[in-house]
Amino acid sequence: MQQIKGVSRRSINVCADRKNKYNNIRPIYNLKKSTIAHIAFFVCICIIFLNYSLSLAGHYPGPGYDDNTEIAVTGIVKANSSHLYKGFSNFFLKTKRRIFRVLTAPSWYVQNNPIDIEAGEEVEVVGSKFYGHDGSLCIMAKTIRSLKRSQTIRLRDRFSRPIWSEGFNEKNSCMKIFMRKKSRF
Repeated sequence: MQQIKGVSRRSINVCADRKNKYNNIRPIYNLKKSTIAHIAFFVCICIIFLNYSLSLAGHYPGPGYDDNTEIAVTGIVKANSSHLYKGFSNFFLKTKRRIFRVLTAPSWYVQNNPIDIEAGEEVEVVGSKFYGHDGSLCIMAKTIRSLKRSQTIRLRDRFSRPIWSEGFNEKNSCMKIFMRKKSRF
């Protein structure tokens, strides 16, 4: 061992002891990289499955239906919007004092079940009122009634559940408890 100028032999031995002391520390979890990769893959699959199952249930990120904020407004359909708002097809309704954005149903549902509302038509909308992320006044529609044609479009049932998810709730095994028909005694 060479003598380094200005450094004593004792200080070199102390440094060597510290080096050996810290090299002997073992990690708490001795996991291989492949095990960590498998765990990360499993977590990703769980997240994807959860998102898929929620989409089948009719749950969408964004506003839900709140019975406490339910209102009925009458106005004239200003324009159908070609852009989705929070995943929902929508149109603008002009009342005497305000303009509302009316959210109807998910785009995939509207493609299979077109909602026949024309611009300039007078309608009555019953739904849950809320403010959108852009500050616009919105209504999540429950029913839309055309005053000219006396036709009512129902988008939610009497319990305010969306009609596009009715079949799922009855088929889902964990929901059968709540969907049982009452037996007559």
